[in-house]
Formats: sequence, C-alpha cells, structure tokens
Amino acid sequence: MQQIEWGNVTVFLEERSKVELCPIELLETVRQKKILYARSDEQRKQQHENGSFLRHALEEYFGSLPQEPLQLCYNCYGKPYLEGDAGYFSLSHSGELLVCAVSGEEVGADVEVFRTLRQDISRKILSEEEQEIFQALPQKEKNDWLIRVWTEKESIGKLLGTGIRTPKELKKTDYVTKTWERNGACLTAAKRL
Repeated sequence: MQQIEWGNVTVFLEERSKVELCPIELLETVRQKKILYARSDEQRKQQHENGSFLRHALEEYFGSLPQEPLQLCYNCYGKPYLEGDAGYFSLSHSGELLVCAVSGEEVGADVEVFRTLRQDISRKILSEEEQEIFQALPQKEKNDWLIRVWTEKESIGKLLGTGIRTPKELKKTDYVTKTWERNGACLTAAKRL
C-alpha cells in the first residue's frame, strides 16, 4: 500500500488486486449489508475489497484496531466518520485504484483514472469562470485539466459530505487541496483552511 503524507493527512493508495481481504464480520455493518445485498458477485467482491482496504488503511494510520466491526457514525449527508470523533476518512475508487485519506480533522479525497472524457461534461462540473479557462486551453491539455478540476471539486464535496451534489460554483478558496498523479490517475485530498 502506497502512503502519501500531506501535513496532518495521510493518503493511502492501492490497486484492487493487491488488497488483502478481511473477514466480512470485521467490516462496518453498512458495508456488510452492501455485500449481503449486492446484485452481482462482482459488486460483492468490490464492496469486500473497498471495506478491507478501508480497514487496512485505518489500521496503518492508528497502529491497530479492535477485532470487531468498525464503528462508524454518519453526518446529515451520510458521510461516515469514526465513532467518538476518533478520526475522519474519505474513501474513493476509480478503475482498479482505491484511495483513502485519513486525518484527525475532516478530510475529503477523490481519485480518477486518466481517461478520455466527453468534453460536454465540463458544463456539469465547471463554474462559468472555470469554463472560460477550459475553453482557452489547447485541445491536448483540456482532458487532463478537466480531470484535475473534477477530483479537486469531488474531494471538497466528499470533505463536506455533499459529494456530487456540491454546487459547481463552489468557492475552492475556502479549502486547501493537494493533487498528485500516481498509477495513471489523478488523486486529490481536501481539508478546510
């Protein structure tokens, strides 16, 4: 598991094929239900990998965890955090990559594999000002720039708990983001100023 330190935030990155699966009964109860009620074996497998990766990242960050299911709480938007404000995390996945940011304060993270996007998606995620910047870019730079802005906004949305409901006019200046390129993907972590 790769580990990136960014101030008081630790970001973990792993490929799905390298995740060591935990016993299902050690995963958080919501994840256990997602596994139980998954529509396909592939979805069941991915949920098991997601939950196992989260548990391994938290064990790495905290040193150890009790041999019992993770105890999570949820904010009003459904964003999970560790019981008793013990810590915060944000889990994301794209393609075969899993990312988890962990911190003592609220954190958000997103990962997107570099791939060709439909250019019209820009209208859904970019503010008017960002749309002007996007349109002025050389064609060969547009796709990667769009993915970078997407991960920044999505990480802030995950920090807030609003996810894709985050308004495209979001003021990014109210937050601090850090972006890395790893394993053919763009990953961004976000925290409050």
